[in-house]
Amino acid sequence: MFGRLHTSIARRPQWLVPGEAKQCFRNATAFALVRHDVTYVEGFALDPALPIPLEHAWLIDDKGQVIDPTWDDNIGHVYCGVPFERDFVARLMEQSGGECGLLEHRLLRQHANSHQQFEQKVAATF
Repeated sequence: MFGRLHTSIARRPQWLVPGEAKQCFRNATAFALVRHDVTYVEGFALDPALPIPLEHAWLIDDKGQVIDPTWDDNIGHVYCGVPFERDFVARLMEQSGGECGLLEHRLLRQHANSHQQFEQKVAATF
């Protein structure tokens, strides 16, 4: 399993300008591609007020703490996702014409011909 549990932080960093609602992939990618102190993550997040986990994208800092550029209040949320290296995210976005969402849009599967190759590409991002 490549997903990791991440903890949310109580306050957003001062540099974080919240992104547009329901655009988590675009919001997280926008920061991940230009900031060297965060890592792009995709997976599932659970808001305690909702009964099901949602596909989501966010950032983590060097301590593995969640920085969510989309959801206003992430205290108490549970995040489980796969972190991706910046260069890998940039390459896949370039190849897809700027489309955000590596797992959501199955971009990884388009670039891996087998289960083993998929695992190698994901493992190479750690």
